[in-house]
Amino acid sequence: LGEDSFFGACYSIQFQELPGKTLVFQAINSGDMSDHRQIDIQTPGAGVGELNTCPSQWGSPADGWGRRFGGIMNRDSCGQLPAELQPGCQWRFDWLIPPGHPYGLNPTISSMCRVKCPKILTDNTGTIRYDDGNYSEAPQ
Repeated sequence: LGEDSFFGACYSIQFQELPGKTLVFQAINSGDMSDHRQIDIQTPGAGVGELNTCPSQWGSPADGWGRRFGGIMNRDSCGQLPAELQPGCQWRFDWLIPPGHPYGLNPTISSMCRVKCPKILTDNTGTIRYDDGNYSEAPQ
């Protein structure tokens, strides 16, 4: 897929390791992924990765909080982040990390489909694709 086919598009995704949970997200960048079948879920405290802008945006240490790739290792460490980022950091440990994996994992995608972007996402990003109305509403 070309970048113009997914920038600003929203997707509903389920993971093998998180039965009964559905994540709806909006694609906002392409990163530098070596495998076109992977996505990078950007959450506060989960590592700054290759394209680190956290020091200039948030005054973070050079490699963010925790490890550059993987970030902090437990929910209590979310307190190191600026107050505005702490809820997103806590969500990672409360929702995204399955039981039995206290330090997280790279979950396996079991299904994924394009959906109409929810208002909460488009209000946040300011992006609504011209073809968004062609897709079904995102699951709640």
